Amino acid sequence: MRLLKIAATIFAFAAFGGYAYADPVCDGTATTLPTTDDTAAIQTILDAGNIFNVPHGKLCKITQSLVITRNDSGLVGDGSGGLYMAAANFNNTSLAFGDRYGTHTVGIYAHGLLAAPWTPLVHPVIKGIRIVSEVQQGRSLSAVVVQNATQAKVIGNEIQGFPLGIGVRIQSCVLGCEVAENYIHDFVDNTTGWAVSSVPQITGVEVDNDIWNNVSSYQVTIRDNTIRNMLVGAAFLAAYGYQTDCINIARVTTYNTSITGNHLDTCAEGVDNFSIHAIINDNVVMNTYNFGIKNIHGASFVSVNDNTITNYGFAGIVVAGSSAAGDSNVDNILVSGNNVSFGNYGGNWGGHDNAAILVGMNGTTSIPVNIFVTGNILRPANGEYALNITSNSGVTVSGNLSFSGTKGVSK
Repeated sequence: MRLLKIAATIFAFAAFGGYAYADPVCDGTATTLPTTDDTAAIQTILDAGNIFNVPHGKLCKITQSLVITRNDSGLVGDGSGGLYMAAANFNNTSLAFGDRYGTHTVGIYAHGLLAAPWTPLVHPVIKGIRIVSEVQQGRSLSAVVVQNATQAKVIGNEIQGFPLGIGVRIQSCVLGCEVAENYIHDFVDNTTGWAVSSVPQITGVEVDNDIWNNVSSYQVTIRDNTIRNMLVGAAFLAAYGYQTDCINIARVTTYNTSITGNHLDTCAEGVDNFSIHAIINDNVVMNTYNFGIKNIHGASFVSVNDNTITNYGFAGIVVAGSSAAGDSNVDNILVSGNNVSFGNYGGNWGGHDNAAILVGMNGTTSIPVNIFVTGNILRPANGEYALNITSNSGVTVSGNLSFSGTKGVSK
């Protein structure tokens, strides 16, 4: 018997690249929270460059970030099991850059080298797992962060229960990075006392708020996700505004992003895009406090086609310049074939000339030029206008089916 135990130990040690290995306990279920800390056992598997297969129907407790730094490594499940992040362990209350990626801020942290020679991580996989935060407000967390990587796959996961923070952060990720078929839902915070300059934020999927080695992401696909209920309370709203996005592409140098087939429900903004050469097509966007789809801060060469947007606040689709120093013009935006209906959602934007499609100057540093608005169906209903096109903005409007709002068809 003793020889068998020694042989089993040697086999496990060899099988995982010379790393000592013990099975994670994962003693949580659909009805009970896990109590055993599985962080070290899972991290050992990842450090060996292997895939941790999350047990069916089980929750594994982690008390600090799981870090993926080996190519082709990650976590995979069948959608029923996952990770539990208790508030006592994931307790970050800072928005500062130095704390965004701390061990008590991020659930799963996949990255290449973050200093010279900046070798990217290849093909990290996070697929089919649940990432569950204990519901406790007043913290700032991220469920998944992918930095300096290529061919990253974040697919088929459920992320829920977070306070301030981000569901999936993609940064400096190139050539085939994919965020797809995830269900990201029910983030909420109503705390104050945050530094306004840091802009406390809740976002489902964020690309390139920070970048590494001056490399912006390119060829990122964000498809077929359901993102809903990114919420703030009345106290937070009064202090900071409704700072939630379902999807945010946060940098003008981010290139060739595809945002398609997503269902975005109950965020301040469905898609907030600053990037260039992007496709924003075939999404369903509903119940947005501010905007359904927004292109701003130099966003250029963007197609916004065949989206269905209903129950928007200020505008269903907005293309706007800005007064921010260094912003380039918003140039070559095609807005075509969209169905936009039911404005002034929540009754917060009456008297502001809200519209199904809004093209505005919003400052003089960056202005909209070469904007084409064609073939859309615009039914503002309780909203004020179908079209609100600011004088002097470079817009061509043709072939839209526009119904009158409470103030008319066009301003």
